[in-house]
Amino acid sequence: MLIVSCNRTDLNGDQASLYTAATQNEQEAAVKNAWAVYKSGQIETAGNAFAAILNSADEDFIRNKSVETGLRLGYGFSLLASHRLDEAIYQFEFESDKLIESALGAASAYFLKREYASAINCFTSYDKLYYQSSPYRSIFPICNDINVESHKIIFLSYYYSKNFEQHFNIMSQQYKFICEKTAEIGINSDVCEIFNKSIDGR
Repeated sequence: MLIVSCNRTDLNGDQASLYTAATQNEQEAAVKNAWAVYKSGQIETAGNAFAAILNSADEDFIRNKSVETGLRLGYGFSLLASHRLDEAIYQFEFESDKLIESALGAASAYFLKREYASAINCFTSYDKLYYQSSPYRSIFPICNDINVESHKIIFLSYYYSKNFEQHFNIMSQQYKFICEKTAEIGINSDVCEIFNKSIDGR
C-alpha cells in the first residue's frame, strides 16, 4: 500500500523540490491569467483573482516572485480602479522602489487623495525622470507610456502644491517631456492653461 502524506514536511528533499516547483508554476500561471483578465477590462474580476492568489500563495512565492510576476502590482491597480486608495497604496509600497509601475500607482493614489508631496516622493528611486524624457521601461500593461504618465503626476503634483516659484524649473522640464510624447498635454485637457497660469504667477 502506498501512503501519501499531505504534509509537506513529510516529503524528502527531491519530492519537496518537485512539489514546490509544481506549486510555483501553478501560482505563476494564476497570476498571468489574472493579468490577462485585467487587460481585458474586467477589473473587478481581476482584482478578486489577484486577491485570491495573495491569500492562498505561500509566503516564499509572494516574497520572491511578486515583483517578477506583478502580483501585488496587479492587485494594487485593481484597487486603484475601484478608488480603494489606501488599500492600493499599501500594495504598491511593497515594491515601489523596485517597479516604476508600483511607484506610479502609489503616486496616482496619493494624487487622488490630494497628498501631493507624498505623490512626488514616490519617485525618489526614479530620479532620471527629472532630466530624461524616457529613462524607464514598463513591464506590465498598466498604461501606454510609463514615463509620460509619471511626468504628468510630477508636473501636476508640483502645480497643485502651489510652489510655483520654487519648482518652476522642474515643472517646465516635465511639461517639455509631456509635450514631446503626446498630444494630450498633461493629465487633463486644462493642463496647458494650468501651466500658463503658473508662468503668469511668477
